[in-house]
Amino acid sequence: MTKERLFTDEELKEMSRPTMERAIEAIDAGDLEKAKELCRAMAKEGIPLHNLYLDWAASLLTFIQENFGGEQLQKTLEYCASVWWKPVCDRAESAAIKNVVRGSARMMHAHFGSFTIEEDDEKVVIKNDPCGSGGRLIREGAYGPPKSFATIEEAGPMTFNRKDFPVYCTHCAVIHQMMPIEWIGYPHPIMVPPEKPGDPCLHILYKDPKNVPQEHYTAVGKEKK
Repeated sequence: MTKERLFTDEELKEMSRPTMERAIEAIDAGDLEKAKELCRAMAKEGIPLHNLYLDWAASLLTFIQENFGGEQLQKTLEYCASVWWKPVCDRAESAAIKNVVRGSARMMHAHFGSFTIEEDDEKVVIKNDPCGSGGRLIREGAYGPPKSFATIEEAGPMTFNRKDFPVYCTHCAVIHQMMPIEWIGYPHPIMVPPEKPGDPCLHILYKDPKNVPQEHYTAVGKEKK
């Protein structure tokens, strides 16, 4: 066994320090170039783990779909929604729409996608091109070999009434539309997944949820009340 060290104590200490802390230290020391370098590194350092978790989720949903079928897949997503998305919906119901939009933008930044935001009199639209998860999987060909994630052949509420729908994107219908409609009466947010590879994914937030069109309810088998 070799006794040669890979790193010095100082190198190990430096690796264990948060990048943000190091960037602030560089700014305080007047080393702006080093601070810029650290900020650029910090913007990318979460991507590998994010994408591993994404593949983990997509492979788990694939296993459920292929071994237990669509009914169990939907039940799984409904359970997941009740655990981690319902509290978000409960807070959003009473939150100012400006704060909801800001929170959605922060979430998309943490998703490592590319997006723009547009606003009109009724709504705010976040155009993910692509989104950092489902859109990225589609564009990288993850539904073909070697990953071969599942697609849902039959159209239904879980697939926005589309055939051959990517399994990962079923969570957009169940977690963000079907379940919030039951909990708070409207989708949160409205999701419009890509029609084909290369299309953007839309997240739509109406300033007044009462103005959400029926079509977004119909897409997931619900009626507006």
